[in-house]
Amino acid sequence: MKEKPKTLKTGASPSSSSSSVSPPPKPSALSSAQKYALIGGAIILVLVLGALLLQPQDGGSDPSVFLNDLVHNPQSGIIVDTSGSPSSNVTSSIMQCGVNLISSGFYKTQTKDLLFYSCNATGCIASSIVYNETNVTINNVNGTVSLADALLSMRERAYFHIKYGPEGKKVFYPTYCEVDINGQQEATCSINVGAQ
Repeated sequence: MKEKPKTLKTGASPSSSSSSVSPPPKPSALSSAQKYALIGGAIILVLVLGALLLQPQDGGSDPSVFLNDLVHNPQSGIIVDTSGSPSSNVTSSIMQCGVNLISSGFYKTQTKDLLFYSCNATGCIASSIVYNETNVTINNVNGTVSLADALLSMRERAYFHIKYGPEGKKVFYPTYCEVDINGQQEATCSINVGAQ
């Protein structure tokens, strides 16, 4: 009878019946320079995250900075922008907010050169309103300008930009305040200037 040829298992040598497996090599320890680099990176990450979390919300700034400019700047402005309004109810609320700001006690007690724009999808119409201690003078400015031009004309003024915004919030910047109206203007149209 013929014997069957023997097959060898992979990794086995013909002379040994048992094989020894060596353990995987241990990872090398980090050098001190690598440890310092990791610690430094972690510290920088914590500082960056902290700075991001401590910034004013919604890209705005401290309201007192704007309110101080509003009180002390002789030029002021209001842009009532209904161009993005989704309904007639929201359009009415945006317009009412502008009226409330103009007729508030603040403008009645200040000497201000107020530039007022009423904007819709086709453009903006301007009025110049001059408040002084004894009277109010209103001058209509002829022509229609784009919203971009209206915003550009506000560069030197402390102004309000009243427009549609689904969240219905106020965001303050150093020289202007965005008032987003969502149909419930009572919550966002009251601006308390106080003593600045």
